[in-house]
Amino acid sequence: MTYTFDNAGNFGGTQYASAGGNISPDTKLGTYTVDGDCIGTLTLDVYAGDPLTQRRHSVWFIVLVDDAKEIRAIVRSMQAPGANGVSLPPILTMTTRRLFPDRDDERRK
Repeated sequence: MTYTFDNAGNFGGTQYASAGGNISPDTKLGTYTVDGDCIGTLTLDVYAGDPLTQRRHSVWFIVLVDDAKEIRAIVRSMQAPGANGVSLPPILTMTTRRLFPDRDDERRK
């Protein structure tokens, strides 16, 4: 999976997911905020199909580490449209690594 983050607090990406033995592509779109102490929140919506059909909505607690080259995260809450607004009890963590850590420095030159 690959995510692209912009400096305005938005991100998007794609991944493949497996549910009940069926593998399908997912589109992920969301927003993020990070405080000066490198702690923040990521709000994520997962979509599938064409037109896009929302599968789930989640809020993550995130921490940027290694000079913002890595994000570590854990789910705070998750809801699925078919669950009639009922929160799901997930235990999910995520670690992401920045692929091009010098890209911002090159754009500033």
